[in-house]
Amino acid sequence: MIEEKVWEGGSMLAAGLAGLAAHQLLKVVWRESQGEEPPENPAASGVTWPAALGWAVASGVAIGLAHVLTRRGATAAFRAMSGGDPPHV
Repeated sequence: MIEEKVWEGGSMLAAGLAGLAAHQLLKVVWRESQGEEPPENPAASGVTWPAALGWAVASGVAIGLAHVLTRRGATAAFRAMSGGDPPHV
């Protein structure tokens, strides 16, 4: 039971930190490639549909990748430390 709580808490923390890191990296990539700040508020005046949709797609992909990489990395670390699968895997 305690192992399950530690696993869930640790994996949630890791996923949150990875999501934040992915978001920050994406902002840098957007600035470098587009020459402007990312349109984080798609309803703001001056934000075009292509920019709003492009940011939404890029954000979704970045956060999704961060989630998958983090979960797989945490699972591999758990297996290396314990010799078995984490709870619910």
